[in-house]
Amino acid sequence: MLLPYDLISSLKGAEMLYPPHRRCPDPTCQGSKLGNAVYVEARLYTLHRGVLPVYSISLNCSKCNTRYHPNHSVTNPKSPASQRQFYADVGPYIHINTTVFLEDQLCEFFEQNICHSHSSSTILARLYNLRLGRTHTTLTSTLKEELTQEMVLDAFFLYALLRRCQRDNIVLCVPHHGQQEHRLDDALHDANQRMAGTGQPQYAHACDQCLKVISDNNGEPIGIIHGGVTDGVTLGHTCCRVKHCKVPLRSVKDWYCPEHLSLTDKCHVDGCIQPSEAPYIMCNSPEHRVLEDEARQRQIAKSQHLDEQRRLQKDGVPTASGKRDIHGMKFTRNYTHNEQLFIFCCGVIVSRCTFFVAEGPESVNEYLKRTFPHPALIPTHLFYDNACTLWKFLRAHNDPYWDAIRLVVDVFHSHVHSDEDDVCQANCVPTLFPELKTADGKWQFNSSIAEQTNVWFGVFQSMARELSSIRYNFFLDEMISIRNEWMVEQLAKKQQHPWLRDLDAIMKEYEEK
Repeated sequence: MLLPYDLISSLKGAEMLYPPHRRCPDPTCQGSKLGNAVYVEARLYTLHRGVLPVYSISLNCSKCNTRYHPNHSVTNPKSPASQRQFYADVGPYIHINTTVFLEDQLCEFFEQNICHSHSSSTILARLYNLRLGRTHTTLTSTLKEELTQEMVLDAFFLYALLRRCQRDNIVLCVPHHGQQEHRLDDALHDANQRMAGTGQPQYAHACDQCLKVISDNNGEPIGIIHGGVTDGVTLGHTCCRVKHCKVPLRSVKDWYCPEHLSLTDKCHVDGCIQPSEAPYIMCNSPEHRVLEDEARQRQIAKSQHLDEQRRLQKDGVPTASGKRDIHGMKFTRNYTHNEQLFIFCCGVIVSRCTFFVAEGPESVNEYLKRTFPHPALIPTHLFYDNACTLWKFLRAHNDPYWDAIRLVVDVFHSHVHSDEDDVCQANCVPTLFPELKTADGKWQFNSSIAEQTNVWFGVFQSMARELSSIRYNFFLDEMISIRNEWMVEQLAKKQQHPWLRDLDAIMKEYEEK
């Protein structure tokens, strides 16, 4: 159903944004015509046409009481439990909030800039307002035209979430009521769960750079070798101060999760259960007060050092954040330890996981098993800068899962491993594996790809560390997906023949042997 001509002609908008339906798609409504049109003045932010005044028009089905908007529908909108159900087709315009739409091309422009040039949402909003947001239309609007940092972030998360749901063949539903900043939380959490371990679109990737065919002296193929690297990089999101606790914080500014919130008013010296006294974070013990005064002075000196380090560094990310606990005293918010990545030797990132405490062999073992839940999926050669320690751990636990896998110290770090470490020299140094070299003595794989990838990945520290844990994980996974798409395109241009392996067939063949 269209609006009457006299009403449409009175509205001054560059575009009229209608829902995709004119009749209710619910079969029980038997094609009921949609009516009761409501129009809302809005702004459309575009990549090439600037900011345009538009009208968002919604239509209602009188039978099922569902109101259809340009991007989504809402059944029983006045109900506190009502949900926004987004259409399967994302469409050209993304409905960020009641009066804001962003063009899909602009959303892609933003996410590509964030991924490849590490542009922050603040910088992107500022650049858009300075140049791209200029429009030549004579139409005016009473709404503000300036794009804000919050709009850029909302657009990024919603657009990425819509594409993720479309790829996974899932209908996106979010609460219709409530705070905008938390509207997507449940959907983002579910998307994170689907992505964890094996969820990256390029999980089954292979190409001529990471998978090699080995031939005998007559040139006949006798097998394959497949190389991957795991390594940790320091980023971190805020987390509960209680060790090993993974319960999300209510706010990134909190020090404790809801389950341990009672510890907030306790003395911050480890083991002390006395209440703290404002403005101190310690109890009234003279010894503890001295510790706090000393810690504050150290904290000021450390902040000055880090500021100087950031100015000197090209990428603006400090290589170390320093110890957060001084003399057993917890002085600042707690952050997770590191992000663990697994990367094929061509540069495609297979998976990511947050380590809350440390990059120890037990944590790495658990992470690798979640990444490769079947032995047939593990690369034949696994490079790791601390491969010898992992090797010792696996042998001590007599785990047959890794029997067919060769744990190798990457070439770069092998030079710093002691010649006196008999276990390392006998099992993990790369020179022990002749198949890793070509006939002319060159290395088959780029085992330093993790160090190179960490340069790109580590810059996200300043952007991601103040996000909630849900948004933090979604953001990093999305950055990896976008970079993987670009990486596969580059591999194809270099005639490295990227493809996706049939993992079911590989596992079946493994079981039949």
